[in-house]
Amino acid sequence: MNQGLSAVLGALGSLAPTSRAIGDIFG
Repeated sequence: MNQGLSAVLGALGSLAPTSRAIGDIFG
């Protein structure tokens, strides 16, 4: 999707495994 969104989700993923999983789904 949006590269900016992927970047934000990726950053959150570094702190929260759940957000990382979400980032992987939307990535």
